[in-house]
Amino acid sequence: MNGVCIAFRIESKIKKMEQRKGLNFFFTMIAIIVGGSLIKEYNVEKRTFEKPLLALIYLLTFLFSVFIIIKDLRKRPKT
Repeated sequence: MNGVCIAFRIESKIKKMEQRKGLNFFFTMIAIIVGGSLIKEYNVEKRTFEKPLLALIYLLTFLFSVFIIIKDLRKRPKT
């Protein structure tokens, strides 16, 4: 009987750990790095980007990363 109780406790702790899933580290790092690069590309005085096509790629990558992060946060179960 005691073994069954211990197994149940371990199983419930594992389920709680799965529910506490944190931020997606990979896409968070991509968003930070690409966002910083996008800011560096912007010329404040001329209000343009130095390389517009590269800035477009940076922007699309940044938006995709943020989308994935938000999607993972919404999918997380509420505790």
